[in-house]
Amino acid sequence: GSISVTLIQAAVAWQVYAISNSALQLGLIGLVRFVPALGMSLIGGAVADSYNRRNIILMMSILLLMLPSIDRIGRALLLSVAAYGIATMAFGSSRSFVLSLIAFTAVGMADQVSVITRTMTIQFLTPDELRGRVSAVNSIFISASNQLGAVESGFVAAATNATFSVVSGGLGCLAVVGIVVARVPALRNYRTGHAMSQTYTN
Repeated sequence: GSISVTLIQAAVAWQVYAISNSALQLGLIGLVRFVPALGMSLIGGAVADSYNRRNIILMMSILLLMLPSIDRIGRALLLSVAAYGIATMAFGSSRSFVLSLIAFTAVGMADQVSVITRTMTIQFLTPDELRGRVSAVNSIFISASNQLGAVESGFVAAATNATFSVVSGGLGCLAVVGIVVARVPALRNYRTGHAMSQTYTN
C-alpha cells in the first residue's frame, strides 16, 4: 500500500506540471492534502486552549458514540484503497484543473482512511510482545517505499508519459485490491469486534 501511494504521489506532481506547465498550479495541488490538516490542527489547538479540555473530550466521545462504528475494518481498508485508485485514475485522466483538484482531494481523503484502518489492523493483530518490533518494521517499510516509489514512477513517466504513470498507478491499486479480495478472504472479512475479543481473552 505504501509503495503504490508513493508511486502515485510522485507521478501526480509530474502530471500536473505536464498539463499546466505552471509551478504555481503544481504547488496548489500539493497543498490540497496539507491545508485541511493544517486548518483543523489550528482550530483544534485554539479550542483546546479556550475551553475545558475534559469537557471537550467528553463532548467528542459523545459525538463518536453517535456516529456509526466501522466494525468491518477489513472491508473499509480495501474500499479506501480502491477509492484511492479510482480517484487517482480520474486525476490522471483529467485535463481540467478544477476536476484535478477535486480528484486529488478525494485521493487525500481515501489515503487518510487507509492509513487509519491499516494502523488499527496492525495494532489489533500483533501480539503485545511483538508490537514494538512490528511497528518498527512497518515504519522502515513506509520510509523506504517513499524513495522506491519516487524512483519507479519517475522511470515509468520518463519511459512513457506522466498520464500513463498516474493512471497505471491507480490501476495498480485496483489490481492489488482484487488480488487481496480473492486470495486473502480473512482480511476482507476482518472485524474489529472479533480482534478486540481475542485481545481481551489473551
